[in-house]
Amino acid sequence: MNKTKIIVEIICIILSVFFISFAIENNIGGLFGVSVAGAIIFWSVVRIWKEITDGKKLYLTRKNRKFQIQRK
Repeated sequence: MNKTKIIVEIICIILSVFFISFAIENNIGGLFGVSVAGAIIFWSVVRIWKEITDGKKLYLTRKNRKFQIQRK
């Protein structure tokens, strides 16, 4: 797990949140700016999740009528 990548992504999320709040308060940028910042937040969360799971795919396996999550 690379900590510097996670820190950079968290900073990216924080900046995007500030951008959204600034755009809403000043009523500039409109829907386009908010949607771009939302997409940046979404992809940052996805990249953090991939870093945490170390690129291992999560599979749902069924054992004894219960679903379990396994990493492969």
